[in-house]
Amino acid sequence: MFGSSMANKIRIVNTFYAPVKIVLMLYVLGVIIAIQIALGQYFFKLAVDKVGVSFKLAMSPYLWVGLVAYAIGTAVDLYLLSRYQFSTVQALTIPLILILAFTTGVIFFHDKPSALNLVGLGVLIVGILLATKK
Repeated sequence: MFGSSMANKIRIVNTFYAPVKIVLMLYVLGVIIAIQIALGQYFFKLAVDKVGVSFKLAMSPYLWVGLVAYAIGTAVDLYLLSRYQFSTVQALTIPLILILAFTTGVIFFHDKPSALNLVGLGVLIVGILLATKK
């Protein structure tokens, strides 16, 4: 008797929390993808700033770190694409990459955003929330 009642309670809890876990996994892994891609772009910029665009670029450790970051981001992206709709994954990751790249540019490369750039950043954030909502 106790086992049957407990099994029903577990089933009810799993029915309620399973979608939360799935959505949480999408967002967490989406953020990991965005971080890896933005990190890769950061190291690409460092490589180009240090070496320039020449054959020496292939020997830059910054380039290789950037490529590894891209590879990690791509591997996580492939995992998400195997579990979620293409449009959902892209609607989450692409704007996050843009937001992180924008922030990286401002913090580390001293880019000067305009008011219009900041409005666009806000639109991206709202877009992520709307595009990934079920």
